[in-house]
Amino acid sequence: MEPLEVTAATEATKATTKYAIYPLIKKFRKWLFSPSVTKIPNGMVIFITGTNAAGKTTIAAELARKCDNVFSIPACALREFLREYKSESEFEILHKSTFDLDRFEYIQQCELLTPGFIRVVNKFCKWRGAIIEGINILPNIINKYTIEDGRALFFFHLIKNDQSELERNIRLKGFLDISKDRFLKNTSKILVTQTIISEHMIDSDTYNNQNRFSICCDRKTIPVIVDEILAHIEKIIKLHGFESKL
Repeated sequence: MEPLEVTAATEATKATTKYAIYPLIKKFRKWLFSPSVTKIPNGMVIFITGTNAAGKTTIAAELARKCDNVFSIPACALREFLREYKSESEFEILHKSTFDLDRFEYIQQCELLTPGFIRVVNKFCKWRGAIIEGINILPNIINKYTIEDGRALFFFHLIKNDQSELERNIRLKGFLDISKDRFLKNTSKILVTQTIISEHMIDSDTYNNQNRFSICCDRKTIPVIVDEILAHIEKIIKLHGFESKL
């Protein structure tokens, strides 16, 4: 039988731990189960771009859950669809992994996929907004096309340009072991791809970054990042009078 003092100390520690984490659990549950907070106007397209393992898919999923009147689609789904119908001999670039592409080939792959993004947007965004995320989203290429009845917002989901920090983030993420190993072997290529994507933060035609936002994810939780994106979206909705399309 444990001494009375030890038992009392153990119970006191449990109580302290319980009441210390309870406010954090309560805050997280309030965020997790809160209703949609932002209604996306018809025709608004939210593009989330970034390099591999940055967390784009997770952010897009949580953002879609916090929004109303919106659908979400990953760019990789379109890429896989096209790979099924376009042979490797016909479109070799399309079938290559971004890890195996040089700068020119990566941009070429983005150019091949962009018309598909635009077609999806113009088909389905007449009655709702859209969230499209992926590594093949480059704003200066997308701007060559017309997005009907809407306005495109680009969010650059960036990671710290540090190889050891990237390796740490990859190990913390819930990737399958085979994907995790593949990412860890290609950290230098992942950072090179981010450099190319970052070059598109400035519009090559107007030389400004209107409707282009940098979201640094280093050491930030998912709720914080999503709230940061929502703040930008709500500001644009008010600034450009999108309330009339709600």
